[in-house]
Amino acid sequence: MSPAARSINIFGIYLVVLGIVLLAAPNLLLFLLRLPLTTEVWKALASRGATA
Repeated sequence: MSPAARSINIFGIYLVVLGIVLLAAPNLLLFLLRLPLTTEVWKALASRGATA
């Protein structure tokens, strides 16, 4: 595997993991980035793509 292909694969894995974290626990990502946690439901709904 070429270095460019390896880089693209690692970036793809990173995006999948980040997406799963945003879907499952958006406050976890905010905590890891040292941003203020939220109690609002909108960030959770927006990260899940809910359309009610």
